[in-house]
Amino acid sequence: MSGTYYGHPQAGRRVPDRTEPDTTQQLPVVPVLGPRPDHLPEPRHLRECLWVLWAESLGGVMARCGNLAGMPAVFVHGNPETDAIWGPLFGVLDRDDVVALSPPGFGAPTPDGWTATRREYIDWLATQLAQIQGPIDLVGHDWGGGHVLGLLIEQPDLVRSWCVDVLGILHPDYVWHDRAQVWQTPGAGEQAIAEMVAAPASFAAVLVSFGMTGQVAEAVTAAIDEDMGACVLGLYRDAAQPALAELGKMAGALSARPGLMINAENDFAVGTDEQAQMVADLAGARVVHLAGVGHWWMCQDPAAGAQALETFWETLS
Repeated sequence: MSGTYYGHPQAGRRVPDRTEPDTTQQLPVVPVLGPRPDHLPEPRHLRECLWVLWAESLGGVMARCGNLAGMPAVFVHGNPETDAIWGPLFGVLDRDDVVALSPPGFGAPTPDGWTATRREYIDWLATQLAQIQGPIDLVGHDWGGGHVLGLLIEQPDLVRSWCVDVLGILHPDYVWHDRAQVWQTPGAGEQAIAEMVAAPASFAAVLVSFGMTGQVAEAVTAAIDEDMGACVLGLYRDAAQPALAELGKMAGALSARPGLMINAENDFAVGTDEQAQMVADLAGARVVHLAGVGHWWMCQDPAAGAQALETFWETLS
């Protein structure tokens, strides 16, 4: 399992700033779930129940986490993003066992032959979760939420709970937003991606206009390249309707585990409030409304996002 582990700042470990240059000395990568190597120092805090080796990887600090016991919270981001979007939220979240997984093409390399289908991302996520000792609280944003839904409709027993902010996309009347429809259109999609890759500063301004902080937008756009663009096209074209409407017919399977829908007031890309509520009812999920925020609620009001998650998790114990 490869992902970024963020220890809680109060536990004595600095939350990595993904916009800083990586000055970490490269350390050996040790197999996941193996014992802590003898040469590593003892944990600096009793709450640090696992060892972490930091290694340089693709322009950022990548963590290999061993012995992720307990009830870790695993976060999966979407498009066009990297795990930098979680930084503001992780800074206020009151738990020290959070892991950010980066889907291939979105802050992580793509395997040979990768075509960015929904099936490939579901299988990737299943493989990642299998390497984490649970029970797991799984959180997905944007397409990360799409991967979570696709996987848990098939294998709900992989997690203790789940949370997404995109339930409305499974409603039979959901219509893809304008930018997605461009990406789904041959020719127009390729042109839009080429423009995004060629002008990262301009695209960063677009992200900020929709609620990303400038620092996070800068970190995200630094990772935008042709590989990410190819994954955007592959994923959205594989998800053209009626693909999601068909998936939504199985939304009842999600009720096997407690679920939460974060409904951001100004996020108009993921369906209407009514669509989200209808699917939440089918999935047996709670709905929490976040006022005054949009698609990147975790950047705009991380405290409100953290409160929503923590309140939900408290009901599970």
